[in-house]
Amino acid sequence: MDYIYLAEKRVSRLGFGMWPLSGLPKRPAWDEAIALIHWALDRGVSILDTADSYHLPDEPVGYGEVLVADALRQWGGRREDVLVATKGGRAVNPDGSRYCTGGPSQLTAAAEASRERLEVDIIDLYYFHRPDPEVPFAQSVEALAQLVDKGVIRTAGVSNVDRGQILVAKEILGESLVAVQNQYSFWFRSSESEIDLAADLGLAFFPWSPFGGPDRKSGVYEIGALAEVANYARASRHQTVLAWMLARYERMVPIPGTRRETALKDLLGAYDVKLDDLSLTALDGIVAQ
Repeated sequence: MDYIYLAEKRVSRLGFGMWPLSGLPKRPAWDEAIALIHWALDRGVSILDTADSYHLPDEPVGYGEVLVADALRQWGGRREDVLVATKGGRAVNPDGSRYCTGGPSQLTAAAEASRERLEVDIIDLYYFHRPDPEVPFAQSVEALAQLVDKGVIRTAGVSNVDRGQILVAKEILGESLVAVQNQYSFWFRSSESEIDLAADLGLAFFPWSPFGGPDRKSGVYEIGALAEVANYARASRHQTVLAWMLARYERMVPIPGTRRETALKDLLGAYDVKLDDLSLTALDGIVAQ
């Protein structure tokens, strides 16, 4: 298991994303989700990534946060060793579509509500989920800075952002900005520049949907170059993808999500996969459709 220091904690370089356990219609039952979170925690995973908008359209805000709080309350390990990251600034319409809520007062209220649902005195890492086209980005980030000053959140992150927005966030938040979370996979390579900037600034980079998202469940089995590298490395395709990401940048923290223990066990095996330079070069060249 590899670790980095983030938000004053030593945490694993693989996190566990809560979206499949909370935001998908075919999510597992509550107790099954709790058991899967415990399974991950017991094996060294120490980052749980959720959001207040991880819920179904017909239920209250914050299902994913309450799930995490319940899992940690029941867990027999050291709660203080787990970093919980959550997000605010998005909401769910009755039809399941999503919209931005990035106004300063909205973010402040959202963070305070998240803190209550997570049952913590201070949120370890709080992301602005997505820039709101109706609100100047700097105003939204200023709200995060005020949340840090008020002790509602310990550190801040920005998600679904470009280079310019990262620089604005860094200027406003300073050392309180610790992470960027963008989509990144073989199907979505446009965040390469943001990864490089995160590295220059010493920020952690959390790639979401590392396997292309729920619409591409079979996608990793359709890339010939990935299959060749995986076979050479004697690893699964999913392990190979994560190993490639871990090698991409020392503070890269993939946050895959799954509903199955067998899949989670496979993903954690990525730590043991060592890719040589030739393999990494081959993977770097993949741009999937």
